[in-house]
Amino acid sequence: LELANTISLFLACPTPMLSALITATTNFVASNGDLPVTNTTDTLATVVQVCRFMVEKEENWERLSDQNFSFTMRVMVGAIILYDHIDGTGAFCKDSPIDIRSVVELIKTQSRNEEAESLLSALRYTTKHLSDGSTPKSVRALFP
Repeated sequence: LELANTISLFLACPTPMLSALITATTNFVASNGDLPVTNTTDTLATVVQVCRFMVEKEENWERLSDQNFSFTMRVMVGAIILYDHIDGTGAFCKDSPIDIRSVVELIKTQSRNEEAESLLSALRYTTKHLSDGSTPKSVRALFP
């Protein structure tokens, strides 16, 4: 029984909720071929931009509690991961509407150390296109 538990922990999905969101969103895009994919990707890119603006501007900090600040950072990272799975070229290419360099710098400077590492690990290990050849080396270098 203990071996089975160990194996299931090793094989289990590390982020089941995020995996469910990725699957549901990918299925939605695939099953609604009459809707342009850009509707979904533009919405996700807008969510990322809004979240980034909320936590980047000092004037917004007094309106955000620590919990809301952390939540907004996690929503931003989740939207990037979803975008990367849905868009054909991903969130890390030059033509992406998401300024990934600014997002990573924001995560590194505005998050607590353990939270920053967790968010960067989520981007590093759950995105689809980070290791693609089309991803600029300067972007890959942001994820040591």
